[in-house]
Amino acid sequence: MEKEEMSVVEALGLGGSDRLEESEMDLEVVDLMDVYREASTWLDEIDEHIDEYILEYDALKEKDRQKLESIIDMKLYILTSMARFFNPMTSFGKKKLREAVECREDFETLYGPLLTRITGDNAGLFRSVLNEDLMEDIATSRRQALGALRTRDKTIYGAAAIAWHIDEVPGEEMGVLRIDWLYVNEDFRGRSLSNYLLGELVALCNEAGIEHISVDISANNESKQYLAQIFGLWQFSFDAGADPDIYIPTGDVTDLEMIEEYSRGVKPLSTMEINEADRMVTEFLQKTGYSGYLTYRTLPGDYIDRELSCFMGKPGKCTGLLLAHRAPLGMLRVEYLDSLPGHYEDVPAMVSAFIKNAKDRYEDNSLIYLTPEFPRLPKFINMLCHKQVGQALIEGLLSKPDSDMDEEDVKEMETVF
Repeated sequence: MEKEEMSVVEALGLGGSDRLEESEMDLEVVDLMDVYREASTWLDEIDEHIDEYILEYDALKEKDRQKLESIIDMKLYILTSMARFFNPMTSFGKKKLREAVECREDFETLYGPLLTRITGDNAGLFRSVLNEDLMEDIATSRRQALGALRTRDKTIYGAAAIAWHIDEVPGEEMGVLRIDWLYVNEDFRGRSLSNYLLGELVALCNEAGIEHISVDISANNESKQYLAQIFGLWQFSFDAGADPDIYIPTGDVTDLEMIEEYSRGVKPLSTMEINEADRMVTEFLQKTGYSGYLTYRTLPGDYIDRELSCFMGKPGKCTGLLLAHRAPLGMLRVEYLDSLPGHYEDVPAMVSAFIKNAKDRYEDNSLIYLTPEFPRLPKFINMLCHKQVGQALIEGLLSKPDSDMDEEDVKEMETVF
């Protein structure tokens, strides 16, 4: 596979619109200066080994690239670990991440890619680390992704992947980068590839000027607790709280007769021509005074699922509107729900139609997601769907620090050791 050249803007997707294993080798944080001193010593030793491995690799007729990759992984791990301990968005952290990127690029120049942007053309290589929803979202540019390529038995595998999207923030030039997925193939765990991919992504954010990176982690999933530990090492701060939203597995929707009755008169958005539907949606959003991201963001043309989205009333003169989006992790999400004054009965009707269509069109392990902003809606949903999934979420946020070392401080520290 040839390495794909791309700009930072392209790599982050700004131009367009489960358990993870960490390496057993880690740095014990006692004092940051001790960390820097010890890591610098390791780097000197590893550089000597890299020279030996390169000479050995170049001399052999039967080349074992896997051995060379492993020692490079160790160097990348130490460089990114130094960056994360000192905060990857400080001057020093940025410098170490740049060194890690340069190390990876130097290797690729001589021996082929370690990293690639995942696209619709090469997504098949990453089937072991991406699900079908994510692969489709990457192919349609809903999500961006980077993949780690590693060798086993002289064959290149998609060893790990990280995927994200960017939420624009009104009044800010750069939005928040939201990490949607981080996964390592079981056969390649123990080589710190999660650490490596996070370092590559933060380095891209640093170069592009993105100052906020976030990730949502389920508080109820044991495998995600390990994920939280990884992000904690990267200086993410966590905010946990009860999530009032409702999650319903499509396989647990059983009272279809009642749902069918309540959804009578609701029409899918797909029954209208696209241009006509867009006009109707725009007019309805204006009537209700909505000023959220649906009006100021440029979304992919298929972001709104027209089969799941629905309305009440007549085309062009609707009284209620529900817009839905299929998120990458098998989640069917209501992005917008409202009715005109005097038409509250449209809300439970449209929710019923949304649940019915989700049940009809998607697999049993898909997850229906609603935010019950209307006072009586939670009770109505509880009546329709008795089985729900509690999903308390923890949000992790990495932001550019308020105070930072200046260049002189960085130089002084590096000359001391």
